[in-house]
Amino acid sequence: MMVMNDQPLSFDVQDFFNVIRTNVLGPALILRAFLPLLERGKRKVVVNVTSRLGCITQAAELYGAHMAMYATSKAALNMFTVKTACQRPDMIVFALSPGHNSTDSGGEDAPHDPEDTVAALLPFISLVTSKHSGKYWDYWGREIEVYPW
Repeated sequence: MMVMNDQPLSFDVQDFFNVIRTNVLGPALILRAFLPLLERGKRKVVVNVTSRLGCITQAAELYGAHMAMYATSKAALNMFTVKTACQRPDMIVFALSPGHNSTDSGGEDAPHDPEDTVAALLPFISLVTSKHSGKYWDYWGREIEVYPW
């Protein structure tokens, strides 16, 4: 979930709760619900879909103060990813940004089509190993690369 015109000191509290519930609590609850199935599997992979907007090292240059709730929620998801990877070294847990796609929140002028992005990401996801765990991987229509938090 994304709210476009919010700023750190001027936001609707209910909107902020909804963004956090969707982008942080949602993935955490889904993982918890599916954990028994993951634990029975041979290959235990968790992919948390994140965004460059949640990257603290680039927060100022990406939209400045705008989109504060969404960026905060993705930064929290990134931390949840790292902490989960630490707790479960037997699993491959990583954050993956699919780039700017033409979705309801990305807009129709976004440079990437979601179907093409998924087709490009699936081979990467199918080949990840423990070296990918606890990291942030980024895709912008080129190669997938590790990205700073």
